[in-house]
Amino acid sequence: MLRRTIARYETITENDVAWTETAIRRVSRSALTDPAALIGMAARRRLNHGRAIMARDIQISFAIRNGDLVAIVYTTPFMTLTARGSALQDAAAGAPIRNILSGQLKLTRSHQELSPHDRLAAKNSRR
Repeated sequence: MLRRTIARYETITENDVAWTETAIRRVSRSALTDPAALIGMAARRRLNHGRAIMARDIQISFAIRNGDLVAIVYTTPFMTLTARGSALQDAAAGAPIRNILSGQLKLTRSHQELSPHDRLAAKNSRR
């Protein structure tokens, strides 16, 4: 059960959960009884304190919401390409997402990775 009221989409932490002993017949089959299944998840709706938490009450905690602005970065040893985009779906941290570009691309070259010969060739090619 919860020690405090959790707002919609708020991430549940270890400090938010209080474990109590209850007669098995009073516990719903969908009530979560494993701390690992609860900690780090987000509330799907407002959850009141003192109530058992059901599986349907939680969801993966999203780091990116649909419509959020995102930075798209592609990096190689010789360059970094960045662009701004808009997320087309919700996503957890580290998960791939669909997005749409909005704006210009920016190319950054890294001369630290080039040998002196390659830097000289690149300098001469700009003339």
